[in-house]
This record gives sequence, structure tokens and C-alpha cells, in this order.
Amino acid sequence: MQESNPNIWGLLVLLGLISGAALIAYVIASNMLPMNLLGLLGYVETILMVIISFLIGEEMDADSYPLFICLVLAMSLIIF
Repeated sequence: MQESNPNIWGLLVLLGLISGAALIAYVIASNMLPMNLLGLLGYVETILMVIISFLIGEEMDADSYPLFICLVLAMSLIIF
């Protein structure tokens, strides 16, 4: 693995720091936001991650489409 990316260990440490900072920010936000909004953001995050992954060229199995269609429909019912 180091042959393909010699900076892999430094990048892993950086990824750990970023993940730790994100976890701390989530804990702080969970104390400041109402519980129902925090739960709603969990679903919105999933939809945004799928949209961004398509924008950067990721491909998804045809078996996963029904799951995400149901997720988007459920979020539409909650929001509207």
C-alpha cells in the first residue's frame, strides 16, 4: 500500500484528527439542537452523501435504488 501512496500513514493520522473533530462537533451540536431536528439531520446527511457521491462519479448497484428511493420519499413526506 505504501508503494502506491508513500504518504498513507500521515494521511491516516490526518483523517483520524478530522474524524475526531467531527465527532466533537456532533456532540456539541447534539446538546444545542432539539432532538427531532438532530434526527432529521441524520436522514438529510445520508441523502446529501448520495448526491455528492454521484456528482464525483461514484456508481451504485441497481439493488440499492429501491432503498434510496424509499429514503427520499420518506424525507419528502417529513419535510413537506
